[in-house]
This record gives sequence, structure tokens and C-alpha cells, in this order.
Amino acid sequence: MQQVKIYPHRFRSIAFLVLGIVFVVLSHNLSSNEFLTSFSPLIPQFLLYFCIPLFVLISICELSKLLLRKSGISISEAGIEDNSTLIKYGLISWPEIDRIFYQKTTDKEYLCVALKKPETFLNNQPAIKRFFSRAKYSDSTFIKIPLAPLPIKPWVLIKEIRQAHPEVRIHYPFPNLDDMDLNPNSHLDLK
Repeated sequence: MQQVKIYPHRFRSIAFLVLGIVFVVLSHNLSSNEFLTSFSPLIPQFLLYFCIPLFVLISICELSKLLLRKSGISISEAGIEDNSTLIKYGLISWPEIDRIFYQKTTDKEYLCVALKKPETFLNNQPAIKRFFSRAKYSDSTFIKIPLAPLPIKPWVLIKEIRQAHPEVRIHYPFPNLDDMDLNPNSHLDLK
């Protein structure tokens, strides 16, 4: 089986890197602004101790995405590897996956991976991932992988997953994928 690697949008990473640097500079300049200091002493402290470290972290992460050129999602014989966002889950092996489905909210699209034993999987993750997973998703029986950073249509991704591991259950609200005229190789790196 070929390993399928889907890389994040380069333009999005560059935009977030530039915005992160701009916000660091603005936060630094605003933190020393006398008007803001006279208005409230908490604003400069908030900018210095929260905003600047946050924007530096975002900038470093986006710069590393550009320089290291890691894939956002990899599909292989071992399973699905998620590196798409800052809180990445890493490898989710096929035996851990109960089913895969697509979910669209009003403003976001997700590839959802329902786990057979979610608590076991989450307990094997670092503490920060467990915290964010439980805080972000009240239903922690599945993992939501955002599709916004990736230049792939959801149905193409699901078709690639189905081809990689036909035994996994896939639920999708799409027409029959076999009848669709898709060119998945236009944005995938097949290795």
C-alpha cells in the first residue's frame, strides 16, 4: 500500500506566520503605551505575559510547518497520523478506529475518527492533549481533525482512507464515491 501524505496549505502557514509576527510587534508597542498604562495597568501586563508568548508560539509553529514540511495527515498501513494542528494526535492505528465520518458545522469541516476505546487512547496522550480534547469536545468518543488547514476535499480524503483500509467503517453524507470523477493525485504526495 502506498502511503498518502496530505500537506497543509503553504499560503495559510505564511499568513499565520506574518500575522503572528505583526501581533508580537503590536503587542510589544502597545504594552509600553502610556495611554493604555494610565487607563488600566492590567492591559500592558496582559499583552506582555499572555499575548506576546501566544503569538510567538503561533509564529514558531507556523515557521516549523514551513521549514520542516511535515504532512498534515498521513494515511498508511499503520493507521491515520494527524499533524494538522497545534494539538495533534499523532498516529491513530486502524485497530483503535471504530468508524470514520465527516462532520460540518456552520463554519468548519472535520474528519471525525470514532474510537473503540476513547479513554484508553486519550490516556496514552500527553496531559495537555487530554485536557484540550476533553475541554474542546464534550463528546470525547471521537477525535475531530479539522480539514481547514488541508487542501483536500472531504470526500477525496474519505475515499483515500477507504482505499487504504477497506475494513474500516466509513459513514459519509456523500453520493456514491465510486461514481465521482475525482483526481486525488493533484494535491497528494504518494510515497
